[in-house]
Amino acid sequence: MNKSHRHPIPYKKPVYLLSFIERRGAGVVERARLESVCTPQGYRGFESLSLRILDSMANITYTLHDRIATLTWDMQDSKVNTLSSTTLAEFERVLDEILASDQSSAIEALIIDSAKPGIFIAGADIKEIEGLTEPEDVDVFVQRAHDLFAKLEGLEVLTIAIIDGAALGGGLELALACDVRLATDGPKTKLGLLKFT
Repeated sequence: MNKSHRHPIPYKKPVYLLSFIERRGAGVVERARLESVCTPQGYRGFESLSLRILDSMANITYTLHDRIATLTWDMQDSKVNTLSSTTLAEFERVLDEILASDQSSAIEALIIDSAKPGIFIAGADIKEIEGLTEPEDVDVFVQRAHDLFAKLEGLEVLTIAIIDGAALGGGLELALACDVRLATDGPKTKLGLLKFT
């Protein structure tokens, strides 16, 4: 698909021309980016770069671009990110996507971050926990979160947590399940685990 024109184009710096094609299906958006590069030596042609996006998730955005996967937490209608049944289900969907045979070999790293300023993940959804009437239900909730952290820890790709804000309770546990944690030194960056006596 690469082409080369003999006549140089009079640009001092490369000029990037982008176009997108998109295909939707089975809850997944797949975009192929076609990039043409005009350099002082001429027109270098097209390079195909893939961008894969999981659709229909309200609280987590997952993209795969140039073999780097990014999982961004951004709970709807909430000032903070928490671990709830809904976000855990979306998180599990992303992990299963990464573990799928056609994707695991294509991913070199997974970055987990937050779209909310001053917050990473502030632990479990307290309102949901308070609504659980049976102790067994709480145990099931906690065990599900721990199972997902173990699945994250077991991924063969490099996992990186970007912490810019509070990472508390289960939010810090999730970050600790990653291979690398990068935290900013901002005033709202705090790390904390629950203490049981």
